[in-house]
Amino acid sequence: MKIKLLGFISIGILMCLFAYPQKSLAAAITEQNNGSSSVIVTLDPEGGTLSTTTMSVTYGSSYGTLPTPTRENYNFLGWYTFRNGGMKITEASKVIKNSNHKLYAKWQGKGTAITLDAQGGELEKNTVIVYYGSKFYYQLPRPTRKNYTFLGWYTTPGTTNTNPNGNITEDTGSANNNDNRSGSGNNQDKATGSKITKNSIFDEKSGKTLYARWEEKKIKLILFGFNEEHYELEVTSGKPCGALPSPTRTGYKFGGWYRYNDYSDPDAKAVTKDTVLSGIDQLKLFARWYPTQSER
Repeated sequence: MKIKLLGFISIGILMCLFAYPQKSLAAAITEQNNGSSSVIVTLDPEGGTLSTTTMSVTYGSSYGTLPTPTRENYNFLGWYTFRNGGMKITEASKVIKNSNHKLYAKWQGKGTAITLDAQGGELEKNTVIVYYGSKFYYQLPRPTRKNYTFLGWYTTPGTTNTNPNGNITEDTGSANNNDNRSGSGNNQDKATGSKITKNSIFDEKSGKTLYARWEEKKIKLILFGFNEEHYELEVTSGKPCGALPSPTRTGYKFGGWYRYNDYSDPDAKAVTKDTVLSGIDQLKLFARWYPTQSER
């Protein structure tokens, strides 16, 4: 009788093992006794605020009520299975993972207006809407200013003719623009400010006013004297040329510097130290010579 009883018990154990091929016998017995499997879910608010960051759910059942985090300047979009992308989890979503896991809050930045100071330049409009947690370089217009080259938008006014390397929050390659956990790690210089780049992200630390930075345009002058003698120098666009070289030639008197088309025109005006040039990148000038009395 005892042998038969042991035989029935052995057969029962084998049947349990075949009935639960993916679980241990202990787990199978536990589920049969409890009728459920408890799973701990950790909630990552991703920069937001939560009163609690863990909750207990039941495998195979719905998640039930999910807490709503808060974050200044952002709208909460929901809970997701991955930090970037993944499946959205709602109260009705079934718990399909039978082990402890994590859910991530996803955010969308609210729009805010920033002011643009062209610093002597011209703009069609001096305000633009940008969004927290998003790149905003391409939303910024390009101002114009006669005789100046636009260097970019900066967080401080700075000075003309400077092009400092600033620091602002930079995107480190995240595919999700709602994720602004990109590290800056640099020291910001209040004197030079931060230049807005293609990877700059607008966040809570960003200022509400940006300043255009300019550099004076330069014009390259190439001056041809006599034979292979020539000079090269730079002058500032929109300002007097300043001192120009005075070449010499035996038997001739130097008569000034002229543009190519004006060289043979006796009424043409020479380019002098007081001449103001603009709208060009380069100019070639030629020395005019007059024979001295002894050469006539």
